[in-house]
Amino acid sequence: MYKVNLFTVLLAITIVLHGFRFPDAKKLRLNNNSVSDISGLVWSDDNRNGLQDEDETIIKGVTAILDGIDIFGDPVQLTTETNASGKYDFSNLVAGNYSISFDLTTAKSLDQPELCQFTIPNVEGDTDDLFDSDTDLSGTIPSFKLASDLEHLDAGIFKDRDGDFIPDALDDRPSDFDPSGWFYCSNGASPGDILAGGQIEVDGPADVLMLANGNAGFYQFLVTKSGTYTINVTPPGGIRSNPYCLAEAGTYSHP
Repeated sequence: MYKVNLFTVLLAITIVLHGFRFPDAKKLRLNNNSVSDISGLVWSDDNRNGLQDEDETIIKGVTAILDGIDIFGDPVQLTTETNASGKYDFSNLVAGNYSISFDLTTAKSLDQPELCQFTIPNVEGDTDDLFDSDTDLSGTIPSFKLASDLEHLDAGIFKDRDGDFIPDALDDRPSDFDPSGWFYCSNGASPGDILAGGQIEVDGPADVLMLANGNAGFYQFLVTKSGTYTINVTPPGGIRSNPYCLAEAGTYSHP
C-alpha cells in the first residue's frame, strides 16, 4: 500500500489552480443575454404637426443622454451626439430600464437653441413610432424597458422666440391671442399623461383660426379680438371631463 503525503496533494492542487482565473459571474450571465441597440434622430418640426415631413431638416450635434439601470442592477449613463444625418445610436446595451434626454445647446447648427421647444409627442400613439416625436415637452423620453433593438426614438423641435408654442415659421400674427391647452389624465394610474383622441370647437365674437383641435392631445387657436369665447370639449373615448377644469359639463367660457 502506498502512502500519500497530504502536503504533496495540497501542493499539487495549488499548482494546478495557480494562474487559473475564475470567469466573472456577470460576463457569464451576459453570454446568456443578448445585447441591444437604441437609435433615433432629431429633426426640426417646422409646422409643429409632430411628424417628420420630407421637407424638414435634421439637426446635427444634439447631445443624447442615456440613463438607466441594467438587469444586473448596475447604473448606466452614456452620451453621444447626433451625426450629419441627425441620427444617434447607443450600441451593445444590456437589457434594462432606460430613459433618454436631449441637450440642444451642443448643436452648433442651431441659432439660439434656448429658444427652441420640443414638439407635440406621440401623435402616432404607442403602436407606430416611425415618424413621430417621443420626448415629452422637457426633451426627455420617459423610462422604457429595453429587451431588443429599439429604433425611431426621435425628438422633434422648433424655434419659438416668443414662447407661445407656435413655430416661428408659422407665427406671422404675433399680436393675436393664441389660447392653448392639453387633454391630460388628472387621476388614475398615470396622472399627467397626455391623452389623444379628444377635440374642441370654439365659438366667440371673432373669427377663430384652429391650429390644433386636440386630436393629438394638444389644442391651440388664434383669435383677433378680445371677448368671451366658449370652448366645446369632446373628451377622448372612454374619458370623462374633470368638473373642476370645466365651468360647465363639456364647455368652458372665458374672456
